[in-house]
Amino acid sequence: MRQFLEIISASSNPGHRTLDSPVILKEGVMIKRAQGRKRFGRKNFKQRYFRLTTQDLTYSKTKGKEPLCCIPLDQILAVERLQEDSFKMKNMFQIVQPEQRALYIQANNCVEEKEKRMD
Repeated sequence: MRQFLEIISASSNPGHRTLDSPVILKEGVMIKRAQGRKRFGRKNFKQRYFRLTTQDLTYSKTKGKEPLCCIPLDQILAVERLQEDSFKMKNMFQIVQPEQRALYIQANNCVEEKEKRMD
């Protein structure tokens, strides 16, 4: 957060770095619902490493790997908390994008889930 505030303050000075360089706001492992389905229609959930920056949300198989998906923040219409009975899982939320399927994610705990929705 401190780094983000410093960048905003320095952006008026042309000699400093601007917001064109992404700043990592939050990162860590969460569970996401795979876009495909397993045999017999079971929903497929996978552990992924997520990174939220001032420009986008990405996820990869593990930290340091190439992102499997990159969603620019301006393409996120909403982040909504889901009721526990939606997937019979706690701390679930969905990321809504234009003309895309929703991305379903499970945070590790309710505090993390709330932070992700607020970022």
